[in-house]
Amino acid sequence: MTSEQRQQFEEIGFVVLPDVLDADWLRALRTRVEALFEQAGENAGHEFRAEPHARRMTVLLDNGEELARVAQHPEVLRLVEAALGPGFALADLEARSTNPFAPAPGPWRTGEDLWADGESCHVVWMLDDFTEECGVLRVAPGSHKWGRAPKEENPPELPLTGPAGSVAVLASKLWRSGTVNRTDRHRRALHGRFVR
Repeated sequence: MTSEQRQQFEEIGFVVLPDVLDADWLRALRTRVEALFEQAGENAGHEFRAEPHARRMTVLLDNGEELARVAQHPEVLRLVEAALGPGFALADLEARSTNPFAPAPGPWRTGEDLWADGESCHVVWMLDDFTEECGVLRVAPGSHKWGRAPKEENPPELPLTGPAGSVAVLASKLWRSGTVNRTDRHRRALHGRFVR
C-alpha cells in the first residue's frame, strides 16, 4: 500500500486497486463462479440469511486454482497486512451476484459485528465492472471512525466503483450497503474477510 493509499484507507476507510486481476484470470473466475452457482442450484447460499435479490454462496479455495489464487495475490496480501498488521488469515470467501434489476438498497451495516473478538477487513474482488448503475456497494466515507453502529440515517455516501479486475479493501467498521441494480446483468464479486 502506497503512503497515499494508506492515508486514504485511514481517512475514508477504503481503497480500490485497479487491474489486479488480468483478463484471462477474470474470465476463469467468472466461469468457475457461474459453474458453482449452477452446481449448487437452489441450495446456493443456504448458509446465509435470505437475500431475495442476489445469488450468494460460500466458496472454498479448493474449488479451483483460479479461486485459490485470489487469497494468495501478493498485492492484496500487502494491503491486508497494511490494514491489519502481520498474523492475519482469510476467514471466509463468498461469491455474491446482485440480480438484474434488483430493487432498493438494504440497510447500512458494517463487517465488524462478525468478528467482535479481533480485527478484520473486507476485500472485494470485482468480477464485473462496478458502476453506479449495476448495484454496487455504497459506503459512508469516514464512518469507520464514528464509533457507533449504523442507524437509520442518511450519511454522506460514495459508490464503490471500479473496472472489472479491481480489488477494494474496506475497514471492518466502515458503513456499507447495496444499491439498486438498474441493468439487465448480474453484478458479480468475490468477498473475503481477513481476520487477525
